[in-house]
Amino acid sequence: MRSVTSKTEYAALAILELARAQTKGALVSAQQIADKYALSTPFMSKVLQILKRAALVTTERGAQGGFRLVPNANEVTVGYVAATIEAQERRENKSIDEMRTTRSNVSKPSSAENATRERIDEIWRQAEIKRQEYLNSISFADLLAIKDAEPTYNYTI
Repeated sequence: MRSVTSKTEYAALAILELARAQTKGALVSAQQIADKYALSTPFMSKVLQILKRAALVTTERGAQGGFRLVPNANEVTVGYVAATIEAQERRENKSIDEMRTTRSNVSKPSSAENATRERIDEIWRQAEIKRQEYLNSISFADLLAIKDAEPTYNYTI
């Protein structure tokens, strides 16, 4: 099962901010997003470039330039953004995976060990399917609709 990487989290925050700005027709810079969440501006810029290559965002140059979300916020799910970033990371890490595959072929496990590994692998596959289903059910418009809940206090005596 995959864990959420910092790139995936940055991408989700970026899309959420761009979705928020989309309602106003505004552009948002990488620095504005990074500053709002106390994140690295260069890393946020790198993530936004990945999203641009995936045609999720577009840029406008100039003093008032920045990034804009291309699709409507209700058309983009958290799962799609996560899958986009994870696909990019898999492309970047392909050589590492190839080394692992080569190394794992050196020792031949017994059939009992293979059966156990297959059962465990199936659990991870099923967990990943459930994770994707859940993330694909949440659009960024849904996230914008959730108000930041402040605690309510009841002072009844």
